[in-house]
Amino acid sequence: MSAGSIQKNAYMMIKGRPCKVVDVSHAKPGKHGAAKANITAVDIFTNKKLEDSCGTSHNVDVPYVLRKEF
Repeated sequence: MSAGSIQKNAYMMIKGRPCKVVDVSHAKPGKHGAAKANITAVDIFTNKKLEDSCGTSHNVDVPYVLRKEF
């Protein structure tokens, strides 16, 4: 999935960990650079906050998350 299309409450992989996105902000392109997406997410297993910054046109990994309640 494209980093520019990631939205709040979506899931994505950051540093090899599955995370739930809590905040997304987009920066405008600069004079010599492309637009950036700053993504803040929480690890779904450890609840640690992780941050990632990448170009909006770059692809990011999205895990398949299936939640069940017993």
